[in-house]
Amino acid sequence: MSNKPLISVCIVTYNHEKYIRKCVESIIGQSVDAAFEIIISNDASTDNTKLILDDLVLLYPEKLRVVNLVENVGPYKNYRILHELARGKYIAHCDGDDYWLPSKLRKQMQFFDNNGDCTAVYTNAIVKDEFDTEYNAIFNNWVAEKFNLDYLVEKGNFLNHSSMIYRRDLKDLVIPSSPKFIDYMIHINLAKEGSLGYINEPLVVYRVNTAESLIRNQSNNISLMVIDALRSVALMIPDRIRVNINVDYYSRYIIALIKRDKKYCQEMPKYVYEGVNVPFLKVCINILTITWKKIMRTYFFRKRENVLFPR
Repeated sequence: MSNKPLISVCIVTYNHEKYIRKCVESIIGQSVDAAFEIIISNDASTDNTKLILDDLVLLYPEKLRVVNLVENVGPYKNYRILHELARGKYIAHCDGDDYWLPSKLRKQMQFFDNNGDCTAVYTNAIVKDEFDTEYNAIFNNWVAEKFNLDYLVEKGNFLNHSSMIYRRDLKDLVIPSSPKFIDYMIHINLAKEGSLGYINEPLVVYRVNTAESLIRNQSNNISLMVIDALRSVALMIPDRIRVNINVDYYSRYIIALIKRDKKYCQEMPKYVYEGVNVPFLKVCINILTITWKKIMRTYFFRKRENVLFPR
């Protein structure tokens, strides 16, 4: 791997013994006509993940670079370590419990070739559970093939992180600067610099609610980080976007906090109003004044629509 690759694929893993082989081999099998490297950062897994990675390195020594951390550093530092090692002109990300379909990278590179203004390209995803059972669902229904920051903020975070590929010169926007990071903030940062591209075809398999899932294990923190992400762009949101904002998306996080944390419920007005600007207040008012009936219709997964994040 001495020659510089066009694409770096970054895989974060922790206790993914049931999934990591399929993840890695799905990337090895990509049909893209370009040189690419695969970098894996194993956050001191306590299961057999390391043994499986050792075996994969023997099978694919020219493709794989594995970092086995001696001590568990958590998802924030593991993500930083991994993406800082990427050398390619384009950098793709995949969580170790997800995997790709063979044409993913090829179709994303074609999209980049035809859309020089795009900072990143994402795809739709098939949804499965930790036992590999398919939900007969996709991650999104139809999404615009190119969109800007306004669209992303209006609709909420509908992007699958394991589908992301971005331009290397924007790496500083992707590598988190704080342990309180969420993929939505990464997407927002990339959208500040240009258009985001989207391929509606499902080219990723996303496993929902696995044992090591960030959503499953840090739901309260995620809710706060989603709201923080919204605050970060409040001044950039036009009035027309505030009026049409996807209250279903944002309210699910606010209600999750209220249901799990009575203290947060009591302090919500202080958190929302203290030291924030008027545009953000308008956004919060739109979210918080919707009817309780509408809030209760908002679920993390809506089986009747067969879409994980319906727009």
